[in-house]
Amino acid sequence: MNKIPNSMVRRCPRLGNPVPFDYCEICGDEKQPCFKILDCWWEHFDVVRYLKDHLTEDQYNQLLQARPKSKVTSLVELIEQARKRINQRSQAENGATASSGGLPHTPSSAGDR
Repeated sequence: MNKIPNSMVRRCPRLGNPVPFDYCEICGDEKQPCFKILDCWWEHFDVVRYLKDHLTEDQYNQLLQARPKSKVTSLVELIEQARKRINQRSQAENGATASSGGLPHTPSSAGDR
């Protein structure tokens, strides 16, 4: 079987919810297949043949050697991503403040006097 129906879905052991096969093909590092794609799909179809037909030899060999990141590494990366998002939001808010004369717009109320 060389063509995979878009309707092929299974429960992802990493995410805990159903995912289609085409998600597994690109959810790994650098849009490469997930390191568990062979473990997850071998019972459903000849995933080895499919991947050999659709990946370069180098990509396929990298997939065979792929190992999951440690929990600590994953957590550190997630924390770094969260910090970047916070910094980007902060910079966006500061940019909006700077364009309004340096002071954020706050409505005045009688209780502020």
